[in-house]
Amino acid sequence: MQDLLHRIFSQQVLESRSMGGGDISQAYLVRTQDQQIFLKLNHADQALEMFETEASGLARLGAVDGVSTPEVVRIGVIDGTAFIAMQFVQSNHPSAKYWRDLAESLASIHKTTGAKFGLDHHNFIGSLIQSNHQVDDWAAFFDLHRLRPQIQMAIENNLLDRSHMLSLENLRKRLPEICPDEPPSLVHGDLWAGNKICGPNQKAFFIDPAIAFAHREMDLAMAKLFGGFDTLFFDHYQQLCPLEAGFASRCNVYQLYYLLVHLNLFGQSYYPQVNSILKQYD
Repeated sequence: MQDLLHRIFSQQVLESRSMGGGDISQAYLVRTQDQQIFLKLNHADQALEMFETEASGLARLGAVDGVSTPEVVRIGVIDGTAFIAMQFVQSNHPSAKYWRDLAESLASIHKTTGAKFGLDHHNFIGSLIQSNHQVDDWAAFFDLHRLRPQIQMAIENNLLDRSHMLSLENLRKRLPEICPDEPPSLVHGDLWAGNKICGPNQKAFFIDPAIAFAHREMDLAMAKLFGGFDTLFFDHYQQLCPLEAGFASRCNVYQLYYLLVHLNLFGQSYYPQVNSILKQYD
């Protein structure tokens, strides 16, 4: 490990320690003479591409005025181990200032709009490829490039059956009436509690994005799925970028994508939630 670290940083590494929370990659805090670095390592064949699109997503979000992301220091592969090294952001206990800043930052991201839904390249959510073919219609994009690939994967892995694809067909027909008609918004794409940091001076930082131009309610739905967001965040976002009435009733449609991803990544424990949402559309 020390030899690998030396080859990555080309300088003496004073300390390295494993950090928890990495479901996809190994994570370390590395201290050199000059700085503290957050380092992720992964041995998968697609790991370098994963890290490259992660860096691209961080740069895209960080280019939005007022939005903070860690600076990427270096990406590469050494002896079959892909790595991404970035600025280490010290986590702090969040105050009301942080939750307001998080809402303001997310609102700024969502106000960045595109001509089409999708992106000019594919990327990853976790270790799964996320298709971003560009289309004009949100319902078509959500069906063809979010829900359908995940359901097909789950069927191939015997996690779902063909009846679930029939449920998707019924849901697809209703998507235009379920989802408000809005322009494509830049989204973080994987906004659970572990992908935000309360940084210095209560500044919000975003990490591990799976960006695309999509429906902005995707980010809000993911934020509600597993908890970890103060009500002040949602209230302040609503003041800045009001959602159309009925978000609570359609939230689980957006959450279905993230639950399917978790089903494919982590297995049957997510089946009951996925099945419950899909069967509403039998």
